[in-house]
Amino acid sequence: EGLLSAFIGDWLLAAATVESLDKLCAAAQEQKPAFAGSARWKQVREHLGRDCQGLVWADLKPIRQHLLRLPEDPDARAALPPSPAKAAAVLGLDGVHSLAAGLVLDGPHFDFRIALEAPKDRRRALVKLLEGEGPLTGGMLASVPPDAGWFYFTRESPKRFLPMVKDALEAGTGDNTFSQKLGVGLFAFKLITGVDVEKDLIDGFGDEWLVCDAGGGGPLLDLLPSLTLTGKAKDPAKAEKALDKVFENIAGAAPKPMDAGYKTVVVDGITAHYISVALTDISPCYAVVGSYVVISPTLAGLRRQVRHLAALPGAKDIRSSAEFQAAYQAAFGKALPAEGAGAEQAELPGTLRYLNPKR
Repeated sequence: EGLLSAFIGDWLLAAATVESLDKLCAAAQEQKPAFAGSARWKQVREHLGRDCQGLVWADLKPIRQHLLRLPEDPDARAALPPSPAKAAAVLGLDGVHSLAAGLVLDGPHFDFRIALEAPKDRRRALVKLLEGEGPLTGGMLASVPPDAGWFYFTRESPKRFLPMVKDALEAGTGDNTFSQKLGVGLFAFKLITGVDVEKDLIDGFGDEWLVCDAGGGGPLLDLLPSLTLTGKAKDPAKAEKALDKVFENIAGAAPKPMDAGYKTVVVDGITAHYISVALTDISPCYAVVGSYVVISPTLAGLRRQVRHLAALPGAKDIRSSAEFQAAYQAAFGKALPAEGAGAEQAELPGTLRYLNPKR
């Protein structure tokens, strides 16, 4: 068990089996032209940039074909959709031939790049899967605390994904009535909770979302970091009403040993709702601050984000961080839109990720 290894010249080769290691050693000793000299590898280098210090490439076509094969075990086979390949085709995943990733390190900054190889006739579904709702607005950056160690911003509406998921599941299962069954399931959920998922939850929220570090917490959070999800609601009252019903039903359905209770606490004048769980630091919670909705697995994370949002406008945000300003300049080759005139409407990329390695 474990890896087997052998030195060929200056290179240490490792494999999981004797047969695989023999093949590696034989290929190294034959000294045939390396893949790095092939036209395909040169194309990868050109797409990712020759300044990459680290490169990873995967030929996805044989991997995908292997994963879509039905297993030999009858029970495992029965549990899989009869045609997973069709589901992959609906999502455009069957058209991805290879994937390459590269890393560029430049002092305190790093740049991560990805390139996908897909033929023209299979790109439409893939582009539909990957495209977002449009650029972010600079105003959403105000929702990020100035000392955030990392955050992830994206603009995405669940409404866009629902039809794709339905089509993929219908193609994968061969069940053309899946949409009807899903509708029945959502109706049953509405009867139990009083929440219409599409009208109350999905329509109540907007399409700009922030995930960032919440900071602080109990000992369990050393293993399970605390996160906050912040979204700008189209209808804050509708979103709050729907979340209240969902959280209340979750607390009521929890097993007795968890001793879950649905409670409220006031944070800087804002009422936060949470589910207390016995013997754990985890307390799923949410709060509505103006047009923002904040959800977190811990009260510690929620308090930090609520206090920041409650102090807006006027409070400092991530745009005041010198580290973030430098990272933005390095990533996009232009200065971060300054706070003030026009900054709230300034367009940012459709997805924005930030990690401060000093935190």
